[in-house]
Amino acid sequence: MAGVHYMVYDSQGNSAIIEWNRTDGNLYFTDGNSSKPNIMTNHPMFIFSKYTLKDLQEEGWLPFDDPYDTFNRYVRLDNITSSHKGKFSEEDAAAALREVFANKMVKAEGPSKPLPINTIYNVILDLNERSLKVKFYLKNGPVDPETNETTSVFTPYLTFKMNDSTQQ
Repeated sequence: MAGVHYMVYDSQGNSAIIEWNRTDGNLYFTDGNSSKPNIMTNHPMFIFSKYTLKDLQEEGWLPFDDPYDTFNRYVRLDNITSSHKGKFSEEDAAAALREVFANKMVKAEGPSKPLPINTIYNVILDLNERSLKVKFYLKNGPVDPETNETTSVFTPYLTFKMNDSTQQ
């Protein structure tokens, strides 16, 4: 396993990305900024959050050759969240996530043969309602005639809500 990362939020909008680094076995914490949504794609934030886009270009990580590249998806989400006016609705969050769904054979992931990557789940959090909605990848669907790529079939969103123990 390459590494694992999770995002943890509280009801005030504070967040942290928690990542396990397989190289040294340590956990790393990257704090988010409560004034805007925290973004996490498939690169280790404890390493790359220190870099600006210009730094990444100078280091040779950019430009991206593939729209599903982790940095490309991160930048797309950053552009969406930075240019959004007002509070995000559930529909806004779902639309942003659709912009970066992965469903492709990718050469840049490192193996000698192309590696299939798929978004396997995504989550929409509602900090006020103390709930989350998650949907899971089921299988590849029909080919999209515009992109000539297969589509992804997901479960419907499943909703989970925290109980308020003070009201029992």
